[in-house]
Formats: sequence, structure tokens, C-alpha cells
Amino acid sequence: MAIRDLLTYREAAEIIGVSPARVRQFVMEGRLKPIKPQREVFLDKDDVEAFAKEKRPWGVPRKSSAVG
Repeated sequence: MAIRDLLTYREAAEIIGVSPARVRQFVMEGRLKPIKPQREVFLDKDDVEAFAKEKRPWGVPRKSSAVG
């Protein structure tokens, strides 16, 4: 895994469409796996993108970027 494949909680939150605090909650629930190379905590980009495509059981609709 290359360093470019690692995301901060903030970057993961942007992909999923939730807050960084919600991403931390997903990690604590075991729904996302943290990667700790040292003191920093990262998430695998492929895991986050797959998670973002799942049904949204936490009840928050994804923000739409479509102009309507």
C-alpha cells in the first residue's frame, strides 16, 4: 500500500459524506479499519470508497452535487 492510498479521518469523511467524528465512530464500531504506521491514524482509500458506496444505514443522505 502506497502512502497516497492512506486517508485522514477528514479526507475519509469527505468521501463518505459525513463528519470526521462520524468516521471515528465507524472505526470504533469496527466498520472501518484504522491503519497506524506510528502515532498518526489513517484509513485505506479503497476501504473508504467501498464503504461510501454501501447503503447508508446511519440515515444520513449523501449530499448531492447536482444543480437542480
